Amino acid sequence: MEKAGFTCIAFSEIDKAAIKTYKRLFDTKNELELGDLTKINPEILPDFDLLISAFACQSFSIVGKREALDNKEKGRII
Repeated sequence: MEKAGFTCIAFSEIDKAAIKTYKRLFDTKNELELGDLTKINPEILPDFDLLISAFACQSFSIVGKREALDNKEKGRII
């Protein structure tokens, strides 16, 4: 996305290891760290042009229980 001219302004993640990895791979000094996406107040978000998201992988991963949409906590985040 950066090659297309976009700038990341924020990220949302709850897993501490994933946050650490993301910060090692990318320069996040100008990004907001929003934490748990289910607790984000949309009123505090800065203006943005594009929102990119993905399923919470825990309920869909072959490493997990494969509960998918049956997982009421993480399988239904939309």
